[in-house]
Amino acid sequence: MSEVLQITSPSVSKAQKREYDNINELPDELLISILARMPMKEAARTSVLSRRWKKLWTSHPYLVFDGSNSLRGIHYRSEQVLESEQFKYLNWVNDVLESHHDAAIDEFKIRFYLDQCYQSDIDDWVRFAFGKKVQRFELDLSSS
Repeated sequence: MSEVLQITSPSVSKAQKREYDNINELPDELLISILARMPMKEAARTSVLSRRWKKLWTSHPYLVFDGSNSLRGIHYRSEQVLESEQFKYLNWVNDVLESHHDAAIDEFKIRFYLDQCYQSDIDDWVRFAFGKKVQRFELDLSSS
């Protein structure tokens, strides 16, 4: 006679799952501190983890928007493509700033090419930065 070995995964209770999920036991301040060590785009991706994580990234103290490398390559391909990508990047920056909930920020850096037609957005960014009592501010909108 041959024996059949059946392997089944043990059912895990909710209590056991919580036991493995120690990160959710940490206070928000500590989780925000962890997220602050990640690039902002990566921190924003954590918003899909759970309801609690949905807004944690919006307190990220380092708002760094550096599209200089990606937009520089587009600049040489087509003016129309560049304008489209600038517009997308500009909207992403505006969406992040609109979502930001912390009272203060440590660093605010925007580095990508924009021309004068975006002056209104640039003015809004400067007002945002100083309204949040930014510690380090860098605005580089040059094409190089």
